[in-house]
Amino acid sequence: MKEFAIGIDSTGFRTDQASAYYSFRNGRPKKDWVKGAYAVGVSTQFILGTCASYGRYQDSVLLKSLRRQSRPYALKKYVLLADAGFDGRQIKLGDIVPPVRRHGTLRAPERVARAELVAQARLDGLYGQRWKCETVHSVIKRKFGDTVRSRTTRLHFREVFVKGLIYNIHVL
Repeated sequence: MKEFAIGIDSTGFRTDQASAYYSFRNGRPKKDWVKGAYAVGVSTQFILGTCASYGRYQDSVLLKSLRRQSRPYALKKYVLLADAGFDGRQIKLGDIVPPVRRHGTLRAPERVARAELVAQARLDGLYGQRWKCETVHSVIKRKFGDTVRSRTTRLHFREVFVKGLIYNIHVL
């Protein structure tokens, strides 16, 4: 089944088993985390694309890869839904991504037009479908844990991918 809308969002996975309270009490708060970004089909709630990075990077650098991975599962004219963290140069015409407001105003005409598009999508209820990504993140973290247990960077990223793959098998 082809998707008419694809929601994109990212979530963070801790890299250690210690709780935040324990780390704080020991005076060694953990500052690194692995970011997993997932492209989720709105109607099926399947994960269509996965990317991983370390948490200090912006989400917008992952948008191009997620779009490429999820394109085969979408209709010819599909809508991409994402939060303001994905705002960047990779945005295409028709993507429903709220522009980041710098100093409270929008000056560029294309950013103003995108803000109006997002406002209309919110009124129509389409932008609210993006919250299905949050549901997928919640299921992944509850069922499979909110930490990555691997020790190397390569395996951290692979574990994020495997969590998404196991989620899809779980949904079937």
